[in-house]
Amino acid sequence: MNFIKNIFQNKLSLFYRLIGLWLGLFMLLIRFFTPPQYIESFYSRFVFQGIRTLFDNTLALLPMPLLLVFYVFMVYFVVKMGFFLFSKKRPLGQRFTEGGLKTVNFLGFMLFGFLLLWGFNYARPSFAQQIG
Repeated sequence: MNFIKNIFQNKLSLFYRLIGLWLGLFMLLIRFFTPPQYIESFYSRFVFQGIRTLFDNTLALLPMPLLLVFYVFMVYFVVKMGFFLFSKKRPLGQRFTEGGLKTVNFLGFMLFGFLLLWGFNYARPSFAQQIG
């Protein structure tokens, strides 16, 4: 009975450990299967306006470009991943498997964030189509 419980917990924990991947894939599915007119009416006219207002009143007030914060975050992730991969506490195969899962999860979060904050704007109808 404990064996079955452990298998279920391991699969569930793997699902939660890869939540970034699932969110990224979910946003990709929404992006590619939603018609452009729905993206225009819901995302561009409602969701993006709120995001833009929030950014303009908070992050735009920073005295440096936000891209620098992104670069610092990326360097931190790469250094942390390097320390993880070259630590001697775990076997090499386990380190590479865990490192790969963490990288895929991180990329999924990045994809989710990009699509939510800006990426859906690329699916909008062109200006020429909007004005007829």
